[in-house]
Amino acid sequence: MEKSKTGGVIGVTLVDVWAEPVEKERVTQAWLGSTAKILNRSQGWCQILLPEQGNYPGWVREAVLCEDAAVPDEQERVVVVIPKVYSDGLHLVMGTVLPMERQQSERVILTLPGGKKATLPKAVVQPWQGLAKEAIGKEEQEKIPLQAVRHALRLPRIPYLWGGMTVEGIDCSGLMYLSYWLCGVALPRDAADQFAQLQPIEEAEVQRGDLLFFGSPDDGVTHVGMISSLEGPGHFVHASSRLGGVVRTNRDDPFYQERLLGYRRVIVPTAV
Repeated sequence: MEKSKTGGVIGVTLVDVWAEPVEKERVTQAWLGSTAKILNRSQGWCQILLPEQGNYPGWVREAVLCEDAAVPDEQERVVVVIPKVYSDGLHLVMGTVLPMERQQSERVILTLPGGKKATLPKAVVQPWQGLAKEAIGKEEQEKIPLQAVRHALRLPRIPYLWGGMTVEGIDCSGLMYLSYWLCGVALPRDAADQFAQLQPIEEAEVQRGDLLFFGSPDDGVTHVGMISSLEGPGHFVHASSRLGGVVRTNRDDPFYQERLLGYRRVIVPTAV
């Protein structure tokens, strides 16, 4: 079958996305089944946009892309919610979203890019309603930030990796993205874009699940974390290159206090 000139899906467990058509500067990663818009092809490389990461741009090897098979809006999808899963020779990582064909006792039958089927234990996935066109109820909306905190806190000591999106390595904005993605919410991929596009709030309004950003007037936004606790001075969870990976830090830590730029809230539309 001739490859689509304009669209495809990631056909491998995980792919590094590079700034240029050379494996030098990783800018993000994409999971199996992620949609890719193809802008250009050159010597075995594809320049792409990742719609699920806010049309994030980069380059991938052409060989990692499969034909873009349309999935009906009404078809149920599930997301992998444990760090890694191996089943039937298949390796998937947390955050991977795939269409579910049917349930079978304690297992689910999934459709992979290219049309093959795979069977996973039901316990390793949960229904995923992300990128849905309909707004959700207010009660469900209020649960999402707390769910995101729980997801982030399940990933302690994961090593820091620039552009990383998995338990093998993750960066600061990638941790925020993954934690909310598991709840069906797609954030901007970069910390600077998260700061620019999410709702500003005052420090007195801060709740668990809100994001706090760090940097300087000269450098702009350079780091992001998530409020995980309001007790005492409060804590935030973040992926830190300085501290070696995913950790919890006191909000009153002097190093971060002097670099604090502000707070933002993730707003999910609610049904009227």
